[in-house]
Amino acid sequence: MRIAVWGGGSLGLLWSARLASKFDHLLLVTHSERQADAINRAGIDLTNQAGEQKNLKVRAKQADLVMEDAPFDMILVMVKQYHLPVVFALLQKAVHPGTQVLFFQNGWGHQTLLQELSSSCRTYLVVTTEGALKCGDQQVIHTGKGISRVGAFPGKQAEPSPALQELFVKTGPGLFQYDENVLQRVWEKLTINCVINPMTAWYEIRNGELLNPEYEEEKKAILAEVIHVASLEGIQLSEQHMWKQIQQVCLQTAMNLSSMLQDLNNKRVTEIDFMNGAIVRLGKKHRVETPANWLWVSRIQEKEKFML
Repeated sequence: MRIAVWGGGSLGLLWSARLASKFDHLLLVTHSERQADAINRAGIDLTNQAGEQKNLKVRAKQADLVMEDAPFDMILVMVKQYHLPVVFALLQKAVHPGTQVLFFQNGWGHQTLLQELSSSCRTYLVVTTEGALKCGDQQVIHTGKGISRVGAFPGKQAEPSPALQELFVKTGPGLFQYDENVLQRVWEKLTINCVINPMTAWYEIRNGELLNPEYEEEKKAILAEVIHVASLEGIQLSEQHMWKQIQQVCLQTAMNLSSMLQDLNNKRVTEIDFMNGAIVRLGKKHRVETPANWLWVSRIQEKEKFML
């Protein structure tokens, strides 16, 4: 099976390192030629949660050269949401009718792209709880063990395809799980991200500090709007259950910096438009006000202008 991992960020490096020894034909597709050259020259240095480091040989190519290896049988798309429109044009040329394309993006907004691509191949949404930190072009630390839930989109598919089953088996137990209700999982993760990401990024605090009672009112205001908008989109979320999930994530990742705070610290554009921004857009679609989420979009956009 010919596999491409598309994106040289933290998850792309982590999964490339994991899969390289299990599949003969694996290619990491990077944005820059510099990163591809570094990985081809030195491999990927992966540090596990115990602090042990391994060097794994991985073949990489800059995205403009990817058609030399296409088409692929499976593509794991791990770029940021805002890079998808550019990547999408290449993806359309890199697939065949049986290609399985797995999208690992946070947030909401790429579903229309999946619907368009699904006429050419088989498309899936992935919700992952894996944690990783990129420390250089070819260095990554695995910061949190998690599971990646995979489900067909658009439409439903009760069982994983043979190609997906091969991926699940070769990666080992506990890393992947097929979930035909993946859209529900996407909304659950979106809800958590809409609360934790902008607040930690604005206040410049670690996740665990959000457990302080002084933040409770703002957290609940965001949550209530997301729950309401989700219901208008046909997704039923329990406010009580999601509150518990948010508190649990803050506790379990207490020392972590959210991805949005990391983006700002590293002078990168955030994914606010695909988190709280998506809630604002969907609110407008259904003609409901979302002032709390609009406030957080405004705050983070203001901070982006100042920090980028």
